Amino acid sequence: MMEFIPESLTDIFNRFKKLLDIDSSMLSQAALEIYVKSGMFDRHKQKIRTSYDRRARLLTDSLIREQARTDGLFSFPTMKHPGIHTHLVLNEQLSVPRLVPVLKKQFILVESIDRHYLSDFPRENILKLNASTVKEERVEHAVKELVEVLRKAQR
Repeated sequence: MMEFIPESLTDIFNRFKKLLDIDSSMLSQAALEIYVKSGMFDRHKQKIRTSYDRRARLLTDSLIREQARTDGLFSFPTMKHPGIHTHLVLNEQLSVPRLVPVLKKQFILVESIDRHYLSDFPRENILKLNASTVKEERVEHAVKELVEVLRKAQR
């Protein structure tokens, strides 16, 4: 198990683990050991990584396509390595606080970035996106629905 922990954290982890081991179930620890040693953990980790990578690429590709069709409705900062979490910078005519509940009614859950700013710091018009729980086959459609709501809100 120590191979997953950076060397600088090993001592702290061991002390913390000793405290937890007082009440840890031996059965749970044995099951975890089998899960890790059998390779099941590595297979699951690779499956999740592959799935997240596909969704991140679908999200990025869909946003790039839609951005090209929106004539300045939003900008999307592309990254060398697409992520499952990203954001849109909306044009000034759109209000993120007004959009969030409208999108929620469409079952598109997004978040304003406002809570990540200090109270008196100037805020950007940013909408946070997260595709980690969206099924692959729904990513492109969800982006189209999102952009349609943005278009309607701008009118």
